[in-house]
Amino acid sequence: MIGLSEIRAGTRLSGVVSNEALDVIQAKPIGTNAISIIYKKANGAFAEQMLFKSDEGRLDVASARRPWSLDAPTADFKMALEAFRITLAHLFDQVMAVHTSNVEPLPHCHFSRTRRSC
Repeated sequence: MIGLSEIRAGTRLSGVVSNEALDVIQAKPIGTNAISIIYKKANGAFAEQMLFKSDEGRLDVASARRPWSLDAPTADFKMALEAFRITLAHLFDQVMAVHTSNVEPLPHCHFSRTRRSC
């Protein structure tokens, strides 16, 4: 929870507009019980709103993390990428199952792109 007196330009707030995180551009106190803020939404739109002491319960400082940030573990990303690569491998290599499994092709078998002969 954040008080009206703590809201300044550059503060990232949530709870003003349906829990959407927004950046305060300007905060102008109006007496002791109200404040007028100009803010920027995540989509880039600017708006102005007046907040009162009764609104303090729903206001909070939002985290600076973006919903699309790339801070996931690298190993998880590599595993997902490898799984995706394997699902598309049949487009490039007709006998991908032989290469990725423990099957050993016998020397008398010959694999070609068009047919298999043993």
